[in-house]
Amino acid sequence: MGKIAFFDCSAGAAGDMILASLIDAGAPLDAIKAGLLTISAIRGEWDIYTERVWKGTGLIAATKVHVSSIHQHDPLPAPQHDVAQVKGASRESRHDDHDHDNSSHSHSHDHSHDHSHDHSHSHDHEENHDHSYKHHNDDYSHQDQGHHHHHHHHNDHHHEHRNFETISNMIDGSGLSRWVKENSKRVFHCLAEAEASVHGTTMDKVHFHEVGAIDSLVDTIGSVLALELLGVDQVHCSFLPFSKGFVRCLHGIMPVPAPATLRLFHGIPMGPAPNGAVGELVTPTGASLMKALAKTFGQPPPFLPTASGSGAGTKDFPNHANIVRVVIGTLTDPSATVVNAHWTPMPSSTTAAPTDATIENVAVLETNLDDMNPQLFGHVQGLLLQRGALDVWLQPAQVVSKFRLFVC
Repeated sequence: MGKIAFFDCSAGAAGDMILASLIDAGAPLDAIKAGLLTISAIRGEWDIYTERVWKGTGLIAATKVHVSSIHQHDPLPAPQHDVAQVKGASRESRHDDHDHDNSSHSHSHDHSHDHSHDHSHSHDHEENHDHSYKHHNDDYSHQDQGHHHHHHHHNDHHHEHRNFETISNMIDGSGLSRWVKENSKRVFHCLAEAEASVHGTTMDKVHFHEVGAIDSLVDTIGSVLALELLGVDQVHCSFLPFSKGFVRCLHGIMPVPAPATLRLFHGIPMGPAPNGAVGELVTPTGASLMKALAKTFGQPPPFLPTASGSGAGTKDFPNHANIVRVVIGTLTDPSATVVNAHWTPMPSSTTAAPTDATIENVAVLETNLDDMNPQLFGHVQGLLLQRGALDVWLQPAQVVSKFRLFVC
């Protein structure tokens, strides 16, 4: 039978959380790094490491992924339908000594970052739930906190804003397997369609500043590569949570799910958010990974779990652990009996049955008593027990003639 990965995303999902859960389940980080290094276009621009964290009031242990980038990410304006407006927005998007001429882009991505644009800047990774996926600056009611910081001093670099075609070419030119290439491109294709729909444009005119960012590329492609390293043939997912609250993004204050995430939710079964959870629970990266890869949503098919892992987000919630869980296992025939590999014989009872027990025949005698004084029933029972009966009992029977009851 095939090998499956079942993702429990009932608390939310983001790209880094999904990747972290797979690493926690046994996907080797060194092999993931080696595969990502075959993408020559981004080689040397990133690094990845993990740490052990504890989430929720129950202190659930989980793996946290951190991706560092040498590049500073500048926000791009939302797609415009007038070239002059785009050029004007491009001029406004310049920061410090960086020349980001976006006038050649007829459409740009609508996401912004929580990055301070001095040369010793704070780079917020996609670490979910209060901003996650860098798709938004922050939850309106929850400011970003506790993110991993990367300090760089680059005064004259130019950060490329990649579109879907560029990303596809990068993946095709890598040394990754065909399975990883095709499934990675499916994920980015889902996101490109969603962004194009949200902005009323076409996929070729959507430039992914966010998806093109190094950490998002590592999270997405790394997750697909981790599935291959674990030997997974099928992906299944729980219902995704539909949250409430607001986020602040380039368009202003928006309700969650954010526009691109909501578009990705089309066709995916949704469930309620955990009690007390407010803000962004599912990021565009998390939604696109599950939409592109999951065969089913809801309960998993019958399978035999063999490994599991937990991937942590950044934000802490009052009533639940901010984690994605993955269970790796093999599909089973629902009608088949599965032998428990961990079964051991039960210890013998302290009261052993006698070895010299004999078998004897016992006869059961039954009779009906009608038209008899009920006061004599007890006397008859006593006599029978005195004469050797093992047990005597009376059972009322149905009404006979003249509405009398009888016993048997």
